[in-house]
Amino acid sequence: MTIDPSLLLPEILVTALALTVLAWDWLTHDKRLLGRIALFGLVLVSGAIGGQLLAGGGVGTTLAGMFVGDRLGLILRLAITGSAALVVALSLDIVSSRPHAGEFYALLLMAVLGAMFAVSAGDLVQVFLSIELLSLSSYALAGWFKTDRRASEAALKYLLFGGTSSGFFLFGAALLYGITGSTNLMDIARALAHLDPRMGPMALLAGLLALAGLAYKVAAVPFHGWCPDVYEGAPVPVAAFLSVGSKIAGFAVLIRLLTGALPYLAGDWLVVVTILSIASMSFGNLAALGQTNVKRMLGYSSIAQAGYLLLGLVAAANLGTKGLGLAAIVFYLIGYAFMNLGAFAVVALYAHLTGKEEIRDYAGLGRRNPVMALFMLVCMVSLAGLPPLVGFWGKFYLFSAVVQYALATAQPAYIWLAVVGVLNSVVSMYYYMKIPKAMYLDKADGAPLATSGALAAVAFVGAVAALALFVFPQPVWDLAMSAVRGF
Repeated sequence: MTIDPSLLLPEILVTALALTVLAWDWLTHDKRLLGRIALFGLVLVSGAIGGQLLAGGGVGTTLAGMFVGDRLGLILRLAITGSAALVVALSLDIVSSRPHAGEFYALLLMAVLGAMFAVSAGDLVQVFLSIELLSLSSYALAGWFKTDRRASEAALKYLLFGGTSSGFFLFGAALLYGITGSTNLMDIARALAHLDPRMGPMALLAGLLALAGLAYKVAAVPFHGWCPDVYEGAPVPVAAFLSVGSKIAGFAVLIRLLTGALPYLAGDWLVVVTILSIASMSFGNLAALGQTNVKRMLGYSSIAQAGYLLLGLVAAANLGTKGLGLAAIVFYLIGYAFMNLGAFAVVALYAHLTGKEEIRDYAGLGRRNPVMALFMLVCMVSLAGLPPLVGFWGKFYLFSAVVQYALATAQPAYIWLAVVGVLNSVVSMYYYMKIPKAMYLDKADGAPLATSGALAAVAFVGAVAALALFVFPQPVWDLAMSAVRGF
């Protein structure tokens, strides 16, 4: 088996970085520099991936076809490492002063490594191993505050749900291997193209089981039960990473599995994905309406966002609109990473300074810390999908892709799917605006709040990127289109 180290360079660097963090922690016991080492290393890794993108490198296959280097993988790996760098910056004031900081950053980097391998997986074995590396690291991170009962509960629920979902995926993967004789995604697609019709129901069952396992990773209904509880109980930096890293990895694998390995079952999985999309959008938004905890509200928001992203997979079920649907997913994932991490930065700052996470506790923040309140306002408006922020374009591209699918396939009923998405966006405005209302309209006494440099920087990057990507969406859209051109 020939191994091309150039294709695996980012993963090699992240592995070396995780080992460096552990070694530094063990040799010096100096917790202060651990986060800065992790942050600096992730910036370097992001630069290396960006260099491969600009130079046209990092393309090919290695590890006997298990690892696929392409522009989609490079762009999403860059999104993962960039998001992780922001999460590390977000965690500096929260984690670095606590015991076991070395383990925290090492686990986070291992989760990043798992997500990076997942987005470039060309084989069911690599998909499983990558997702498990991401998941096992995430379970430990969710319960990192060992003395916090909520964190322990979150980690246990995450583990139980995650183990069940892994079983679903592994059973589906085993059936696909038994039917096709291969675990390689492209070989599976070729085998299914000439499959005995009598084996069709078994192939469909295998695909649906694998889809169920992956739907858990993106928090799609009805596999969402872990999400609000884990977001509420986990440390804020961990919840921030899960909201972005798991989504990027999960949707990358869904793209490769459904459009790469199972395109001949598209007529069947299309119906299931449509149902998951409607259920996730509707349940996530309706359940978020009554939430009073900010982190829990963002958990239900994450479920709804998964529903919007699934619209792109609906469009990808048709060859003529596949590019539009997949590019819309990539564009939205990039925009979602910025606006969600910006919001979590403000949540982290407020929880760190006051120990409070309830929406009502944000009363008067517009007066106590106008800068952070402004950043939070921008991120909430963007998550709601309103202009002039990137959330508007993200949802516009997803809804447009579904409409194009309906027109291309002469199935006007799917236009109503876009209408359901629009209506859900309208519903979401109510709970997204509850925080700005509290910050600017509700009165409360309190001294001005200090601003942490690292947390303010993350919030600033999230808010500015949300605005910049609305004003200049075309470069990112072109990048997304180039990423999915080979699918």
